[in-house]
Amino acid sequence: MDLKKQQIIGPHNKVQVMFARGLFDNWKLPIYFDFDQDMTINILHEAISKLYECGFIVVAMVSDLGSTNRKLQKQLEVCPSNPSFPYPSIPDGKVFVFCDVPHLIKLVRNHFIDQDFILADGRYIDKTPLEKLVELQTQNHLKGLKTGWKLNSSILQVKGNERQCVKSATKLLSRNVAQAILWAGDSNLLGNCEYKLTASFINLINSWFDILNSSMKYGHHPGSNAYGVDLDVQNKILNDVSNIIEGMVVKSHNTLQPFQHGILLTNASIQGIFSYLKQNFNISYLITKRFNQDILETLRGMGCNFDNPIPLEFIYRLRKYILCKHSSTVFTLHTNCKEDTTNKENIVTPSSLSTITTDEPEIVLTQCIFDAIIDDTSLNAELELEESIKVQKEGCLSIGRISKAGLIYLAG
Repeated sequence: MDLKKQQIIGPHNKVQVMFARGLFDNWKLPIYFDFDQDMTINILHEAISKLYECGFIVVAMVSDLGSTNRKLQKQLEVCPSNPSFPYPSIPDGKVFVFCDVPHLIKLVRNHFIDQDFILADGRYIDKTPLEKLVELQTQNHLKGLKTGWKLNSSILQVKGNERQCVKSATKLLSRNVAQAILWAGDSNLLGNCEYKLTASFINLINSWFDILNSSMKYGHHPGSNAYGVDLDVQNKILNDVSNIIEGMVVKSHNTLQPFQHGILLTNASIQGIFSYLKQNFNISYLITKRFNQDILETLRGMGCNFDNPIPLEFIYRLRKYILCKHSSTVFTLHTNCKEDTTNKENIVTPSSLSTITTDEPEIVLTQCIFDAIIDDTSLNAELELEESIKVQKEGCLSIGRISKAGLIYLAG
């Protein structure tokens, strides 16, 4: 119950949330939420049109593979051969559709350890080499030998909520594990199994994830460079993954599974959007980590283990997010993915306020922004951009020492 409004909120089963973020600038902002509301084409088009009216051109949308999101993709008539839909406000404009890559790699891991993959030529990719490698590393006479140091029994037998962790999936499907399998197999330590095929598949998925999870132009190794830096090599990896995923089936299934459609669609979208943006905006590379929905996971991360908040708690979290509380640390505390070091927002935090000196220009808040901070009912208020950038004009509040202390309190 919202005590201030004397209003009961809920019960609700789910909340639909939309964020907007910059691909080439460091900003992100929630723009829509509603309880028990599926995403529809009309809502999506209205959001894109509203952003266009504010001067922002939407070129991509991303979601996970929930049933309602797959339904929306079907209504938009997007597929690997046509990964975009027409822009509602720009003639010949395109909006490319992506599936959340961290979500995809978790699904690959889940199907891989639960069921076998059957390739187009009839060969099997299974977890047998991994099980033998784990067993090998626990033998008494080889305890000091651990070539696959990222692999252990808990990573291989992950259950329940642990399957929501991206880190365990990337450890299992890592280059380190692939190399360990090859070494053990070539040393005749894995017995008679298709270890080379499994190692090749794991290594390819690892390279694919590195391409679609880049956080800077030049990564820690060439495989993690931004998309476009090594375009020929990166496209070859994407095409190899698409060919394998399209030709294989999950054991006990006769058709492609949703995660396979998601991988094929995402691979087609990243290649299509790069060509589209290069032609229209003369870009040279893309930070692909900005094509996932980690920013939505921020709202879950704000509650640590309490990742299914009640409606009122969600509203409070959203308000804190808009006020930038915890935004600088949320990706590193109890969350799946590393912080995007290139995506530092201009936010108000205690650390940023501590750098303000009396010699620097005063920070100015408009009356409407101040009211939005104090008054809960102003969460959905529309703030005019022209008013927010006027400095020392009538109706503005300049921050003195007392106000600055109060703002530090609000910022956490």
